Amino acid sequence: MKNGSEYAKRIKRLFRQLQRESGGWEPGEPTDPMEQLVMAVLSPHTTLEQGRKALRRLCDRMVDYNELRVSAPAEVSVLIKDLIPDNNERAKALLAVLNAVYQAEYCVDLRGLRNLGLREARKYLESLDGADAYAAASVLLWSLGGHAIPISPRLLETLQANDLVDADSTLAEVQSFLERHISATDARLFCHLMESYASRHARGGSEKPSTSAPRKPVTARSVEKPAKRTRAASASVARKKKARS
Repeated sequence: MKNGSEYAKRIKRLFRQLQRESGGWEPGEPTDPMEQLVMAVLSPHTTLEQGRKALRRLCDRMVDYNELRVSAPAEVSVLIKDLIPDNNERAKALLAVLNAVYQAEYCVDLRGLRNLGLREARKYLESLDGADAYAAASVLLWSLGGHAIPISPRLLETLQANDLVDADSTLAEVQSFLERHISATDARLFCHLMESYASRHARGGSEKPSTSAPRKPVTARSVEKPAKRTRAASASVARKKKARS
């Protein structure tokens, strides 16, 4: 990355600052690989917490991952639309990855990844339809204890907007750059703190998270109601004029 040493200093300075402000944090037990993969596939443009909420909702409506796997994309999209901004695309990606796992494993389960080496597990995850480098790194970090820094499009945009990485850098470049400069010991804490940072400072420092649900349907309804009242009022005036005449 161009000016990599300067950006590395900025990243490490920010990391130290966020550590001082965080007041301590414990990562907890490793997550289930399949669960983590689903959350990551759902949340590249929002937070993992929103992905977790969407997963819980889907699990409440479906018997298991296999029922979810054979669901229609439109059905899944409707269930998650208020939690996941790009719900249509995410629903398609989710079903693609579930089917890819099923075709490879003859079940929708990834616990067998714990028997693979980390490099082999990462390659396997990145080969799945519907998954990407962000989703693979997320499983590697949070489920398998590997050294990875998941970079979502949302986090990349925040880093670039706040001049923490080069404005022309790609997801792959930033992920590789950060994995060289953030140790395996610090990786989980770093990603946790950067998730919070992205929510507070998305798009160049706005305190408003970029993960809010789309507001277009609400706006549309608020526009439609006055229009209906206006037509009703016009009809009433016309009737009164006709009665006078």
